[in-house]
Amino acid sequence: MAVTVEPMRDVSGKFAGRVVLCRDVTEARRAEAALRQSEERYRTLVDLMHQGLVIFSPEGRIDFANDTLCEMLGATMAEVVGHDMAGFVRPRTGSALPRPCTPGKTARPSLTRSPCAATTTAGLPMSWPRPRR
Repeated sequence: MAVTVEPMRDVSGKFAGRVVLCRDVTEARRAEAALRQSEERYRTLVDLMHQGLVIFSPEGRIDFANDTLCEMLGATMAEVVGHDMAGFVRPRTGSALPRPCTPGKTARPSLTRSPCAATTTAGLPMSWPRPRR
């Protein structure tokens, strides 16, 4: 329960009593706990996954990368976040670097087209689906 107490004054400004407001915050607390638990599960999944995960800004900079991606790139988190992915990969012959997705649109892997491929500056191979045309 949340309790708020405010002074009440008459028209001359003289103290005339208190206004007490009581609110049941049980549901809000349950929702906050559920959100914390969900965020913790998500963070654990992202931190422990064996695939590199990257989130790009609309401008194409890296907004987030998990530790696995940093290891794949041979760089620290500080060296990765805020930078362009193109600085960490060298295209193989005939492939192109990925372009960031249009904001609000979801990239969908193509099962019918061969993936693009590159090598990280650390020498590790990486690939992603070739965009549909």
